[in-house]
Amino acid sequence: MNNFQLEMVDLNNTAALQEVKDFLTKFSLKMDDVDHTVVIKDENHQIIATCSKLFNLIKCVGVDKEYRGYELANKLVTYYLNIINDEYDETFIITKPEYNELFQSMGFGSLFENDQIAFLTSRMDKVRDYQAYLSREVKAGINGVIVMNANPFTNGHLALVETAAKEVDNLYLIPVLENLSFFTYQERKVMIEQGVQDLVNVKVLNGCPYIISKSVFPSYFLKSSEAVIQAQTQLDANLFVKLFKDPLKVKKRFLGSEPISHTTDVYNQTLTTILEKNNIEVVIIPRVEFNHQPISASEVRASLVKGDWSLIEKITPLTTVQFLKELDLTPRLKASLDKIYKDN
Repeated sequence: MNNFQLEMVDLNNTAALQEVKDFLTKFSLKMDDVDHTVVIKDENHQIIATCSKLFNLIKCVGVDKEYRGYELANKLVTYYLNIINDEYDETFIITKPEYNELFQSMGFGSLFENDQIAFLTSRMDKVRDYQAYLSREVKAGINGVIVMNANPFTNGHLALVETAAKEVDNLYLIPVLENLSFFTYQERKVMIEQGVQDLVNVKVLNGCPYIISKSVFPSYFLKSSEAVIQAQTQLDANLFVKLFKDPLKVKKRFLGSEPISHTTDVYNQTLTTILEKNNIEVVIIPRVEFNHQPISASEVRASLVKGDWSLIEKITPLTTVQFLKELDLTPRLKASLDKIYKDN
């Protein structure tokens, strides 16, 4: 095995990238969003194994069946673990079910598996800790959940929460954890907390890396095809059922209607199908409008660029306005245009 050397693939080299894509078709795998790829080749310079990553997610693992006894998958994953561990405290793998046992033997725990994919984590202890945290927070009654990015928290978000809170005994809000939006996780969480502080049956919980995350659902943050979006939303929805349903005793999940973001619209449709199969009612609440248009967080961000505080004050709660005015956003507004004009 020591004779097999890893080669990094130049993702800007169309021919080299196509070679990897062609190899992956043997395993019915399609290469989508990745930020790093390596291959192992034989003496004839033909690919016999490959693996890629996106952030802390290891994916697109494929080993030629003639070389399955050489522990090449182990070699590839170990290579990426060494890279990922320098930046993250948890690594995920998405792979074919046939590799599930192999990766569990390397210390990974299975979060979800069906006949098409297996999704694993290097830190099942963190999963158990988060579920234990949810169980400590839960109250008896009819419980509902909203997962929201709130980038930033608008009157639309507030109306969604107020409407949902009337339909349940306890409503739990889960902010998206990732720091890939214009506002950081902590900023968004504070805006949510301040915006709902007067609603007695509403509780803002800590976010987690297992739903709407760059590992589970990168299409939320990166442009992808509809087929990729659907595959990722199915995983995200199933993980929600597995990780949240029992600890929070979830009976309802609330969504805002989505006339703007195609990704979110597909997500809502997929989520509805999977959650209702698992006895969680999905309630879609119409978006609140201003000037005959749905209020959107992206409109607030665009108004920040223009300095249009009069509009911001009309479509966001006072708590959000005050919070935004306390932030020094000038450097960010100049450097993060891609995050300002996204539709989520």
